[in-house]
Amino acid sequence: MNGPPLAPNGPVGAVLPEIEGTSLEGRQVTVPHSLDGMWRFLLWGFTPRQQPILDAWLAVVSRWCSQERRVTAWELPVVDVASAWERTIVEHAMRSVIRAPEARARTISIYRPVRDVLRCLGMDRPEVTVLLVDTLGVIHFRAIGKPDQTAALAARSVLDKLLARVDARAH
Repeated sequence: MNGPPLAPNGPVGAVLPEIEGTSLEGRQVTVPHSLDGMWRFLLWGFTPRQQPILDAWLAVVSRWCSQERRVTAWELPVVDVASAWERTIVEHAMRSVIRAPEARARTISIYRPVRDVLRCLGMDRPEVTVLLVDTLGVIHFRAIGKPDQTAALAARSVLDKLLARVDARAH
């Protein structure tokens, strides 16, 4: 992980430190810089039990991604394993569950101790966290937990403002 960790609760406007990960396609990725999209929703999960919450967020932001090519969504499971052997087992299990090529491409496993990733994200508990970042890694939106109506509307409002700002500059 490169860059200073975020302050607690990683304020909007802070820059997300670089974190190395591996896609389920086996591609090495530097989050957030080597991800596609002008605006990137990063969905962080820390335990398998959080998958329904991640799926709910993914359903929300995937609609926006399908409507706007400049917006992408990335699922970032944090896997606290030490050995290459354990990583192989985890990757095989994830690939057996995640079969769609587009889902495999957007799933970036972060093989780091959970406590290190939490510190990097400015968090004290391993909760589902959604960040909206730009190409530089600047955080424009942050939500923790389920995508209730308030969180989803707030995310969409921020995204709409960012897209409008870019569109206004283009004209």
